[in-house]
Amino acid sequence: MWRTVNNLSISTKFLLTALLFIVIVVCLSMAAFSGLTRQKDITAELYSVQFKDSQLIAAISQDIGHIHADLLRLFRNNRMGSRAERANLLQTDAAALQSSVSRSRMQLTQAA
Repeated sequence: MWRTVNNLSISTKFLLTALLFIVIVVCLSMAAFSGLTRQKDITAELYSVQFKDSQLIAAISQDIGHIHADLLRLFRNNRMGSRAERANLLQTDAAALQSSVSRSRMQLTQAA
């Protein structure tokens, strides 16, 4: 085999070297591409399956914050204004609180 390579002209040797280099680069490119596709699949699975619980916890925490704000508004508005104004404010704040609680319950039932 080495005798065959030694008998080739210098231009043929340069062409074979360039061809070998191109083949190696193509093989490395294919390996990198397959690695990237595997990484994409793993990332999609991680986001859709394992990160789903974290997203649910963040949404529930945000809803708890809204409920807490509605309760504070309810208590604050209870001390202000006349009796009719307080009754009206209490009614609207209670409706907002009820909608926040129902939204949180709906998210919890969807998660289960």
